[in-house]
Amino acid sequence: MQTQRDRVNAYQFLIGRMVSALVLGDSSRLEQPERRSGFGFLVGLGLAVLIAAGFGIYGLIVPGGNTAWQQQGAILVEEETGTRYVYLDGELRPVLNHASALLVQGSGAHVEMIKRASLDGLRRGGPIGVAAGPQVVPTGADLSAGPWLLCLPGFPAPDGRSLAMTMSIDITGDQDTFGGDRYLPVASPAGQQFVVWRNVKFPLADPTVPIALGLPTMPPRVAPDAWLNGLPTGPVIGAAEVPGAGEQGPAIGGSPTAVGALFRHEVGAGQPDQFYVLRADGLAPLTATEFALLGAKAQVAPVRLGAQDIVAAPRSPDTSLMARLPDLLGTRAIDPGDGAFCLRQHAEGVAVKSELVVAHGADVNTEAAAKVRPAGGMLVAAVPVRAGAEKPDRFLIDDQGRKFELVDDDSISALGLGGIPPVPVATEVLDQLPSGPALSRAAAGAPQRKG
Repeated sequence: MQTQRDRVNAYQFLIGRMVSALVLGDSSRLEQPERRSGFGFLVGLGLAVLIAAGFGIYGLIVPGGNTAWQQQGAILVEEETGTRYVYLDGELRPVLNHASALLVQGSGAHVEMIKRASLDGLRRGGPIGVAAGPQVVPTGADLSAGPWLLCLPGFPAPDGRSLAMTMSIDITGDQDTFGGDRYLPVASPAGQQFVVWRNVKFPLADPTVPIALGLPTMPPRVAPDAWLNGLPTGPVIGAAEVPGAGEQGPAIGGSPTAVGALFRHEVGAGQPDQFYVLRADGLAPLTATEFALLGAKAQVAPVRLGAQDIVAAPRSPDTSLMARLPDLLGTRAIDPGDGAFCLRQHAEGVAVKSELVVAHGADVNTEAAAKVRPAGGMLVAAVPVRAGAEKPDRFLIDDQGRKFELVDDDSISALGLGGIPPVPVATEVLDQLPSGPALSRAAAGAPQRKG
């Protein structure tokens, strides 16, 4: 009698014959159909392992063999030490920094990692490159095109002098802007006082002006000339000149009055008062600011007039004192809080435009001349163009905040920055930054002198 095992064996035998008939076309062959392919796979796998092991053992016994130094434009970085080399004129030459390596190899430069053993046996030469050149050269994608900040320190200098401003190329914090109801009192290093209002600086005529206008009595923040010159200059804030002041003028309110006399009309009902100055041909309107400035110089106190007296008085067509100066009496000084006073600048064509902001963040309250993110930078052109020059001087600002003059277009292309338009920046601002050596292919390729 057949057992269960006999039935299973018979079933497997039948299935095997059917598979042989389907795969091999012969149901009587006794070998398994998949045996050859499986055996071939195992043999191939074993051979691959043996070959890989052979190469590994050879690499341990005979290291080196990398011929990347033969490639055109290769910047070789030794894996064990990080030393940079270029193969130049049949010699392996150490390079002082990455910028120099790019300048030597030109626009087709590329970095190749290589073991020390692969460089054994090559003839060695002396170091080349531009001493103190940048170790990191930003790529075109890492360059900033603006806007940027020119920030005064977030704290005044104890002696009232100016602390160095900071150029923040990569803006990270928030900035507060201001309308026409805020102003900033500042002073130049030479002591000239200004009021910055609506992104224009207005010089103050003399020390009595802040008192007449009720400006803050504390010393104004001192700003470098490079910061102040980033703003357009408005008219001088001071008492206006009234032609013929002191001479006999028309009678006002039935009384003889001298030219230059001041009058005030209280309108009431919550409306602002009206102010007038007497000219030779009659009363002329003026702003509260002009009235306060003239009042500080006047020998006679202003006179209050009623509506009937104003209607009856002759009127001058001159309204120039209604728009000559900003009406600062209706505004107040800016409080920076924990921020810093900054000019936010951006390029418009070849010009630089500035806007007064209060910036917040750790990168504004710093004594550094420039703040740049790691591996970042800026390709800039100094404006205005030097007298006699055909094009502006161009500089690379690296992530250490130093500027490097770029001598020619060939050097710019070698650094990988060809075709990128430089950002115009005022020469006075660039003068505030520490300078590195000029970068050129000729200087980078010259061997360094010993001693």
